[in-house]
Amino acid sequence: MPLIIFDVYGTLISTGTGSLDAVKKILALQEEDIKPEEFYREWKQQHRINMDNANTKVFVNEATIFKHDLEQLYLKYNIRRDFSKDVNIMLDTLGKRNCFDETLLSIETLRKKYRVVIGSTTDNDPLYQDMERNGVVVDQVYTSEIIHKYKPDPEFYHYILRKEECNKKEAVFIGDSYIDDVCGPSQVGIKSILIDRKHTFGCGENKIKPWKISDSLENIIELVSEFCRREF
Repeated sequence: MPLIIFDVYGTLISTGTGSLDAVKKILALQEEDIKPEEFYREWKQQHRINMDNANTKVFVNEATIFKHDLEQLYLKYNIRRDFSKDVNIMLDTLGKRNCFDETLLSIETLRKKYRVVIGSTTDNDPLYQDMERNGVVVDQVYTSEIIHKYKPDPEFYHYILRKEECNKKEAVFIGDSYIDDVCGPSQVGIKSILIDRKHTFGCGENKIKPWKISDSLENIIELVSEFCRREF
């Protein structure tokens, strides 16, 4: 049976402005005049670095990585507050996000014909909270906390294929991140569908191409059907 692997955040569930709003609250506690957008951009960059380090060194969950991120940024900006307490402002935004309008119908329809699983760079608890709140039901969930790897490490995708007893040619990865959901799966031979809601793909040099691109999930059933017709 074909295996449909969905990313979650930015693909099935909107991240909204929760993270940036949390940064604004954190910075409001500081005396320094720091631009939230700049701080948030650096936080995202630091988060990626720390996830990559967790892939090559000792794995830690994402909540711990958030704490390490803020610790490093506080050192950079010479902020003398307790980062281990302030990070809770960011962590409290997790598990409170909403689905895109087309998510539930798309998943429900696909599950009638295919095996549908989640492959997400996240901790378990916030993802399960978001799934329960939004009524998202899939056949299996795989997170970084379960796999002990973050995307785009090849083991993340190999793990899912092994657990599902699925050949790489029978799987398609659907997500909104070019690095995590296109380049990552391509390393192990999995085709991808990029959900490019903001129409940013192609703005730079993208040597690895997704199998298909869509600006939403509205036509995802047609694309998956096309994938299955071509591959099987």
